[in-house]
Amino acid sequence: MGKAACPSVNTLKNNLENTMPFLNGGYIEWSGKRKERLQVDGNVRHQTGLCLDIILFAADKIKGGAIFADKTLDWEKEKILGEHIVKALVDYRREMNWTEIIYQDVIFKQSPDSQGNYNPGHYGNDCKHFTHIHIDWMDNGLKGKGLLPASIPWSSQANLTMFSGVLSARLKEVYEKWEKGYLSSMTLMNI
Repeated sequence: MGKAACPSVNTLKNNLENTMPFLNGGYIEWSGKRKERLQVDGNVRHQTGLCLDIILFAADKIKGGAIFADKTLDWEKEKILGEHIVKALVDYRREMNWTEIIYQDVIFKQSPDSQGNYNPGHYGNDCKHFTHIHIDWMDNGLKGKGLLPASIPWSSQANLTMFSGVLSARLKEVYEKWEKGYLSSMTLMNI
């Protein structure tokens, strides 16, 4: 068990829980275990308290051909919701000041330019992010250094919560349109 979630992660998690009832539920993992759709715990980076995974499937099976145990999953519909959530998070990048988002084979990272731009790129490391959106507020310079979670300090942006109001309104709008079937799939590299 790692650190408690930072204020930015908690704010985003609360926004998602309050605007998208679908994300308050769970799913059955390939192993048969029931898991929650909003996950703070996980690997070493998650144990820092700086990451949130939003479980929304974007394919019908994972790499290696394992088919999901939960036959109630509508991955095509979940993929659309995931893409529109990512679009909202990217649109509010300056207010949220996250450092990284990964979904499908696309990664958005803080760019080094002074304008605070975020440029999409191909992730390509694995197919894990076809099952969830990963977002974090971890200092990019500390990623991949092999540090223990307890030794990783929270970045200054990990304490941001002022994005709550604007993001909440946008997520509510996305969810209402998604429930009514008004949203269509998009290409994440083009947002």
